[in-house]
Amino acid sequence: MDTKKYEVLISVAESGNMTETARLLGYSQSRVTQIIADLEEELGTQLLIRGNRGVVLSSAAETIVPYMRYIIKAENLMQLEINKMNGIITGDVRIGSLSSLSYAWLPGIIKSFNSRYPYINIHLVEHETAQLEKLLLTGELDLVLMEKLPGPKSYVFDELLTDPVVAVVSKEHPLASCSSVSLNKLKAYPFVSYSTGSATPLGAGWPELAVNKKTDWDIRFTCKDDYTAMRMVSMNLGVSLSSQLMVENYNIDVVAIPLDKPVIRTLGLAYRSRKNMPPATRALLESIVL
Repeated sequence: MDTKKYEVLISVAESGNMTETARLLGYSQSRVTQIIADLEEELGTQLLIRGNRGVVLSSAAETIVPYMRYIIKAENLMQLEINKMNGIITGDVRIGSLSSLSYAWLPGIIKSFNSRYPYINIHLVEHETAQLEKLLLTGELDLVLMEKLPGPKSYVFDELLTDPVVAVVSKEHPLASCSSVSLNKLKAYPFVSYSTGSATPLGAGWPELAVNKKTDWDIRFTCKDDYTAMRMVSMNLGVSLSSQLMVENYNIDVVAIPLDKPVIRTLGLAYRSRKNMPPATRALLESIVL
């Protein structure tokens, strides 16, 4: 059983692109093509359907791939247990995070963690909370730093801190001297919206979602990076909303103004369960949640 071949097929399925898979896994494109052809011959069925926009899984592959994921996971767990018996913690941890949290917290956490566990690899993915939750539930992420979502959940959420949403304006803006501001007053000015991860810049951005779309903004500018958005605000192109954590950690010349009716987000670490958690994942979790 060659799980490396399974990893290639899964990567192609996730990226929809042979070239991207070759780049990610360090193969030539011809090698990736050959591996897929070998798998199709071994399994006796077509695995990929090729089109103008890339490749997608065949119906047979859709059925088989979840078992491939299971086999890879089982093999990795077995290797981790062998390493554990030999006193070595190794492995890979896939952690998802909001960009503001990954910028503010993770570099320091990872530096300290790496000095204690040099044989554990960390793979970071940045998205908005809704997408991070989906990736956690499908098993594509092990740990997630995200906002707390309402309602009962099938995963554990350890609260870490609360983070107020603030209005952000340039130092030259008429609102810059205000001690607080209402959303209604803020909407009178051009607005800069932004989203990270897989969100589209034409959809509702993080600022609108943060206040539950309660305001009809005059959106003049959209982008897919919060740092870029804050830079646009600093140039007095418009106003926006941000988290206090983001403003404090980004070295950008803007003014953060509390909202007159506070909007608070709760931030924390989400994971499916501590039961049967791989040692590498548990080690990182315990480095974050004291």
